[in-house]
Order: sequence, then C-alpha cells, then structure tokens
Amino acid sequence: MKAAINLSLDTKIIHEISERADARAGPDHRPNVSMIVEELVILGLEAERSAAAPTQEGTS
Repeated sequence: MKAAINLSLDTKIIHEISERADARAGPDHRPNVSMIVEELVILGLEAERSAAAPTQEGTS
C-alpha cells in the first residue's frame, strides 16, 4: 500500500515538473533537460519552504 501511495505521489510530481517545464519552453519548443532540472529544484525549494512555514492552528 505504501509503495502505491509513493508511486502516485511520484507520478503527480513528475506531471507537475513536466507542466512547468512545458510552460517555460513555450508553445513552439520542447523543454530541455536543464529546464526540467531547474523546475525540480524550484519544486523542492517550494516544498521545503512550505514545510518550514509556521502552521496556523485553530483556523479553518
């Protein structure tokens, strides 16, 4: 079960990176490896930042 959850999350992450790289490349170009790596780094930094952000308890 845990492996299936991890695979699902991995697929979502890959899809997100692909969409971001495609958007940066533009409609007439394909993303290159450096764009994909940059998006992976940015996504990782965003995840770290959101994990380090203080939580707001008691709000809905």
